[in-house]
Amino acid sequence: RLSKQNSKRAYIILQSLNDIERIGDHCENIIEQAEYVHENSIVFSEEARDELSAIIKLTGETLEAALKALGNNDTEAARQVYHNEKIIDSMHVEYRRSHIKRLNEGICTGSSGAAFLDVLSNLERISDHCLNIVGYVLGER
Repeated sequence: RLSKQNSKRAYIILQSLNDIERIGDHCENIIEQAEYVHENSIVFSEEARDELSAIIKLTGETLEAALKALGNNDTEAARQVYHNEKIIDSMHVEYRRSHIKRLNEGICTGSSGAAFLDVLSNLERISDHCLNIVGYVLGER
């Protein structure tokens, strides 16, 4: 029999594992898009590259913070995830709009647009799963 504390910890870990698996699935989707972009010599505009770089960086930081919160029961890292996730949601909306504008203006192609939007959505979903993980850690889920 597990103590109440160990039982709670086991629950948090099991729930988090589901989200970590889904994060892995989203990473695979991003890799597939990167391979598609490479194989088809798709070029992103400078603005699109800058946007992707910014959201990739913040998503990576958010994932690191979520894993730190899970591994160390770190509430400060959990709060950072909440903060970052709101920013990522805003970036997702803003970058989606700006990319559609670039598509309409002929700055980007349909192929680059589809790849860009797919990567963007997968990054946003990764941040959602990070939020789930810290929700378990903080006892909110």
